[in-house]
Parts: sequence; C-alpha cells; structure tokens
Amino acid sequence: MSNELLDYALDQLPPDERAAVEARVATDLVLATKLARLQSALAPLAADRDPDDPPAELAANAIARTANFLVENGLFTAAAGFVTPGEPTARVNPPAREARWLPISRAHANAAVAAGILLVVSALGIVGIQKARHGYQTLTCQNNMRELHAALAGYSDVHNGWFPQTGSATVPVAGAFVDELDRTGQPTPATARICPMAYPTQGVGYAYSLGFTDPFGRVTGLRKPDSADDHTPIVADLPADGGARSLHGGWNVLTVGGSVRFTTTSAVGPDRDDIFRNTAGLRRAGLHRDDVCLGSPFDRP
Repeated sequence: MSNELLDYALDQLPPDERAAVEARVATDLVLATKLARLQSALAPLAADRDPDDPPAELAANAIARTANFLVENGLFTAAAGFVTPGEPTARVNPPAREARWLPISRAHANAAVAAGILLVVSALGIVGIQKARHGYQTLTCQNNMRELHAALAGYSDVHNGWFPQTGSATVPVAGAFVDELDRTGQPTPATARICPMAYPTQGVGYAYSLGFTDPFGRVTGLRKPDSADDHTPIVADLPADGGARSLHGGWNVLTVGGSVRFTTTSAVGPDRDDIFRNTAGLRRAGLHRDDVCLGSPFDRP
C-alpha cells in the first residue's frame, strides 16, 4: 500500500485506483496519517514545479537536428529514417506513456537539449581536427613534390631536357621513376617518396606520367619546358582503387613547370581532361602531348 500512497500523492494513479485509495484512507486512520506525512514531505516539490510542460517534440527535434549536423559535415553516413539534411524537421510524436510514468519536466528536456549541444560541439571539434590534419598532409605532400621536381629538373639537365620515361628499359613502370633518379645521381629523400594523403605502394606514394604517343606512333616522355608556364601535370597523389577517385577529397598535382597545387577534381589536364585516364578512357599513354595520363606505381604505357 505504501507504493500506492506515494503514487496517489504524486497524482500518478488512474481514476479507478485513485478512488480505491481514497476509500481506504477514509476508513483507515493509520493510512490517512501516512498520506498526510507524504503530502507534507512532497509539498516543497510543488513550489519547484515548472509552470508548464515544454513542447513534447523538443527533445526529439534537438536530436534530429544534431543528426542533420553530423550528416551534413560528413561525420556519419545518412541511414534510412534520418530526416533530409537542410529540410525543416518534422514533428515527431513521442510514444504513448504508461500511467505510472512521470510527465516530462523542463529539466529533462533541457538535459536532452544540452546533450544535443554537446554532440554538436564535439562534432565541431572533430571537424577542426580533421581539417588541421588534412592541411598538414597537403603541405607535406606539396613540399615532397617540390623536392621531386628539383630531382627531375636535375635529371633533365643531363638528359637533353627529358624527364624519366615510363616504359623505357630503366623505367618499366611508373613508380620506377624515383629509382631512375637515384641511379643517375638525383636522389630523393625516402620521406619525399611517400605522401601521407595516399597509401604507398612499394615505397612510392605518387602517380607519374605515362608519356604520350608522338605523331610517328612512338611512346615518348615529357621534356623540361623553356619556362615555368607549362602546366602539364607530371606527378600527382595516387588515386583511390585505381580509379579517378580521391582518398582524401582531392589531389596535390605537380606540373612540368614546377608549380604545385591542390585540386578537388582530376579534370586538370591542359584540355581539362582527366589526368588519370587518356582521352580513350584508359590508364595508358596519352594519344597526344596534351593528353595527360598519370599512372600508379605498377602501370605501364
């Protein structure tokens, strides 16, 4: 009976049970005394009670909007049942409550909102860390490429302006260009061979030019330009899964003129073509000088 008295004092009993308690209290002095003590002890709670209940959908909307934020910032993948990011959040009705549940208080709703805000703040922190790491990786790759270009330029100075040619006897595959630089006295630091933005393969983390087919049908490599205005790509970060897809949202690209830049698209050839496919859509040597195709370490012309 003690639990029923407590529920009665808290106004949590359905009408029939409430009437039964009132009938027993009216004939039982001991129960009446206990009820009076309970009501007296609970009286201070009435003074602290919220004047009105918060909207029933407040907590659900806070969680939904938090989920939207996480999806829009790429922290989680949207799953079936998530509201569409950017659209107004639809009203979500809470499940029916049993008779003994306490009504939601403003304190509980505030706790739910605070939890949502905490998730958002945490997500912002994660986004900041990811951006900082990406910036560091980008700068590291660009510095590595500048070292590679210095070695490539030194190589071309003693090879009549030619850069290492993929498919030749000493550079059978694209990734062997760094070994050719070492062999000819243009060594590159081991750290410059690996870009933290790409998975290294056999110690080389870059795609290199596969050359192009000249008017006589011969596969030839690239030559050092007369000025730094030649923006033909010669080295880039590796594409993912052997396709023109990025592992980290883009690529650093080195041109034969020595410039380095970060791009979010692989269509940065002289004719705005894909630098990881020739105009025939193949990972092979280009069909002409401006048809750029950079190959992964084991690719051949």
